Amino acid sequence: LLLPAAGWLEKEGTMTNSERRISYLPKVIDAPGEALPDVEILWRFAQAMDYEGFDYTNASEVYDEHCLLTKGTNIDISGLSYKRLKEEGSFQWPVPHKTHMGTPRLFTDFQFYTNDKKAHFNAPRSLYNKSEQVDADFPLILNTGRVRDQWHTRTKTGKVKRLLTHIPQPYLEMNKVDAYLRKLKDGDVAVIKSRRGQVQVKVKINFDIRERVVFLPMHWGKVLNDDFGRANNITNDLVDPISKEPDFKYCAVQVERFTKPKQKIIVVGAGAAAYRFIQSFREKNKKDELHVFSREDDPFYNRVLLPEYVSDELSWEALEKLKKGELQKLDVTLHPGIGIVDIDTRAKQVTDAVGFIHSYDLLVMATGSRAFVPSEIQFDLPGCFTMRERGDADKLKRYQRQTGLPSEEQHVVIVGGGLLGLELAAALKKININISIVQRAPRLMERQLDRVASRL
Repeated sequence: LLLPAAGWLEKEGTMTNSERRISYLPKVIDAPGEALPDVEILWRFAQAMDYEGFDYTNASEVYDEHCLLTKGTNIDISGLSYKRLKEEGSFQWPVPHKTHMGTPRLFTDFQFYTNDKKAHFNAPRSLYNKSEQVDADFPLILNTGRVRDQWHTRTKTGKVKRLLTHIPQPYLEMNKVDAYLRKLKDGDVAVIKSRRGQVQVKVKINFDIRERVVFLPMHWGKVLNDDFGRANNITNDLVDPISKEPDFKYCAVQVERFTKPKQKIIVVGAGAAAYRFIQSFREKNKKDELHVFSREDDPFYNRVLLPEYVSDELSWEALEKLKKGELQKLDVTLHPGIGIVDIDTRAKQVTDAVGFIHSYDLLVMATGSRAFVPSEIQFDLPGCFTMRERGDADKLKRYQRQTGLPSEEQHVVIVGGGLLGLELAAALKKININISIVQRAPRLMERQLDRVASRL
């Protein structure tokens, strides 16, 4: 059962920080749709199940009951309420009665929370470091910690663009001497291995950190289904027997330069995105195997210039992006006229239109957009076309010739006042064809232009 819950700005509540300070958090905006505060979901659910004791009408009543449950304990806040927090500001617990002003400092009476009311110090019997020891295989000490603009696992701060401008991704800080011994340069991708796992991040090299110690921020967990920067892949599971504190701040690791294995990459589609991808990719990677599948027999051309091709203002050669021999220079295997009909992401295989199965390490979907065709339009009728690829343009040109009419007597209706529709209208207008544009939206190019620019 999934129930829509309100976010932190969409409900009222309290927050207690490590100073024992309790603050009231007001509701700022309304929750969308049917979303409700968690506490209201719980009491409504309990009421629907006929449980007693859940006859609340607001969050303040729930907080009042919570405060009463603390009465007589070490964390007594029975003197608090939403009303006091709103009117008087924050309080440091304990707040044992309604006129109490909070407790800025504990134990000023020297009465501690122990059986004999005295402070007990648990001094270690030995100062021997029981953390994981370094050795020849794992000679470096990993220290984990925080960075300035992130908090815990970034559930809130990770969504704030301004905070991401400081440090946008995980990194490993290491001393220049350690980096030199491992042939690492600043910005290189490194693999950090421990006895439990590994992470893969870029390195920051300086003399600020001591030799044989490396630092990794702890904020990044699994991001976009990858855990390359998750510190807990490599941290220790050792727990202190007295404090029960986990030993996340210290473990033995080795750092190596990342060497990318050769991979087979399949690109589905041969439009502008695919063209730019293979160009940019080959600038940085000459080794990987690149395969491009395209339903079109003539891939890699400037689709935006199709209207000029229709009007014969430009030849087909003028639209081609890859000239003769360029594909061979890029070391790309092209499969023209062969589309992909099935993708098995688990097996990492695709099936082409001929029936052959191709394995891959990485799959890039670059199929581009499709023309929206209203369901009531019959496209099997003569004179109806979409305009997306060369085949569409050739069909339109051929039909225009077959009509036998001069340009001045031809009339083309273009459904859609977007970029390609207007480009086609302008190109056909140049050869004196009559044009009508049907646009569902109240203005042309409504996604690209505002109202003023659209009128121009």
